Amino acid sequence: MKLLFIFAGQGYHANSLFDIFRTDKKAMNLLKIMSSAAEIDFLQNDLEITNPHSVQSIIGAYQLTLFSRLLPLFTNHQVDLAGYSLGEISAFLGSINASPQDSFKLFRYRTQLMTSIVDKNIIEEYDLLSIVGQFILEEIQPVIAKHNCYIAIINSTQHVVIGGKISDLTKLITALSQYPVRHAKFLGVYLPSHTDFYSDKSKQFQQFLDENYGFYSLKYPVISPLELNKIYDARQERVLLGQELCTTLQWHRVCSLIGEYQYNLIIDLGPGDSMTTILTKANAESLNIPLITASHYNSLKGLCNAITSLTSSYQ
Repeated sequence: MKLLFIFAGQGYHANSLFDIFRTDKKAMNLLKIMSSAAEIDFLQNDLEITNPHSVQSIIGAYQLTLFSRLLPLFTNHQVDLAGYSLGEISAFLGSINASPQDSFKLFRYRTQLMTSIVDKNIIEEYDLLSIVGQFILEEIQPVIAKHNCYIAIINSTQHVVIGGKISDLTKLITALSQYPVRHAKFLGVYLPSHTDFYSDKSKQFQQFLDENYGFYSLKYPVISPLELNKIYDARQERVLLGQELCTTLQWHRVCSLIGEYQYNLIIDLGPGDSMTTILTKANAESLNIPLITASHYNSLKGLCNAITSLTSSYQ
């Protein structure tokens, strides 16, 4: 069977993130190892899941643990990966089967690079703003640029994510009131990911990836929101990850590709179910693929049982 794992990005703020693993001994042991490598106790009750200095490692630990526990269910099947923003870092690490030490070295470095533009005394200086409506993208782009903001991610022609300073984004919301914008929401990421604010960090990030991960190869292809195809070569993926820091992600086109690739099953690893929403809205009429959303299950056992019941005919 042909399977796609999707890794979500930041913006999930619930402290119950790791509850799905509580009754799984192997997952709990892995999280203890990851906690040591990350120097963060992922099993504590008060995780700083909204803190831009730690959230990438927290979400990464959740995604890599879940991926590692589900992957054995798909031995001898075709496995592809896709990641949304931070999720593509997790997808890359999952594909190369990186050690916990190498995984959190990467999460830490990307965090350090991205938070370097933020005043240490003002955490809530930048953010991402999600806007939904019946607007024409070409008409609002000049308005966005006029307010010193940038389109970070295009989820669909009616749903885009914009990065900028919170003060500028707030003024932008007022300016966009003249257009058919139905909903505007700050994502609480506190970083202007995938925008020109990181134009001088891209090469630096790629150099770090080449120096520390150049000996790894991809075991599973990753769908690129820049190249808009499957990436099989680790060197190419490292270049793209560098570029993505400051480049708009074309996720509406990734959604179209996913429909065209005719998967037998899609698993939304989360956290949350935002990717399920984005994918189903983008392919409302054409997506007839079974889709399992991990966050809809209370335990890893329940999730595995649901997957097994769907995949039994492909054994």
